[in-house]
Amino acid sequence: MRVGVDLWMVPGAGNVLGASYVADFAADLYFREGLAVEAGDAFSVARNSVKYAADGSGSFTPFAAGIAARTDRGLSVEPASSNLLTDPVRLSAWLAVAASATPLPMPLLGIFAEPMLLTGTGGTAVDRLRHPTTSSVSNGASYALSYWFQPTVTPTMVAMAGGDGARSRLTISVATAGELGLLAGRGTMTLARLVPHGAGVYCAQVLWTPNFSGVCEISMGPGTGVLRDTIGLLGAFMEPGTAFTGPMIGTGAASSRAADRVTLHLPAGTHELIFTFDDMTTQVIAGAVGDYAVPTDLDRPVIRSVIAMPE
Repeated sequence: MRVGVDLWMVPGAGNVLGASYVADFAADLYFREGLAVEAGDAFSVARNSVKYAADGSGSFTPFAAGIAARTDRGLSVEPASSNLLTDPVRLSAWLAVAASATPLPMPLLGIFAEPMLLTGTGGTAVDRLRHPTTSSVSNGASYALSYWFQPTVTPTMVAMAGGDGARSRLTISVATAGELGLLAGRGTMTLARLVPHGAGVYCAQVLWTPNFSGVCEISMGPGTGVLRDTIGLLGAFMEPGTAFTGPMIGTGAASSRAADRVTLHLPAGTHELIFTFDDMTTQVIAGAVGDYAVPTDLDRPVIRSVIAMPE
């Protein structure tokens, strides 16, 4: 991994360092052998489902099957995945436990149509909003949980996962982007990353390994145990495995997303590819030829640009 350079800041970037091919997905500009070409001549996309990708403001846009998920951040390339939660963003279907839930006045980030302000009324650390108990887990398996929330006065959130009458809870600090404490009643929970988005929204990416099999409970709350503390809640997603990918939204049923099959139409010859991601880090892959299939397991899922250098 190395820090990348936005080559489109340099005049004549299509010919930088003798590049044979350049695709700047963020700017929607493409070159083959120094000549500007249309997007369809530079790459193609096949995907058998809708998907969502975030722009630079953090707002998500839906892209129909077969349409490149390209925003001002770049091109989103992800593997197939599934979301086991049946109502990830329809918070009116969730149950407030020792708390009251009030609808927030407007949707957030394009996909969270029913955000709620949760107010703890029980004065405990488990005051929460709970997803319907419609999903099941397996003992010892790994699950990637994404909790979306908007902190209020108290900059904390408690992520909960459990079942069979008990739960694990992980308290997370927004100020430090770290863990404040774990009660592992139903398996280990680990904060993988706290990701800031637009509109003051955060996504806590949590890995959970349950110690039971059966129907599970996924919930979240302020986590302070202080009566009347509040938190803005947007939704949650649960993917099997340890990879966190983009949102998948169903209503009353689990949902899935097909893999992005992206093909770069490279000029003749063998090339070294330099992928620059949305955070300006890079990854280099050698030996690319012809119509090159972009891997879905690159270092990051959002590709800002690709430069091909003849080998």
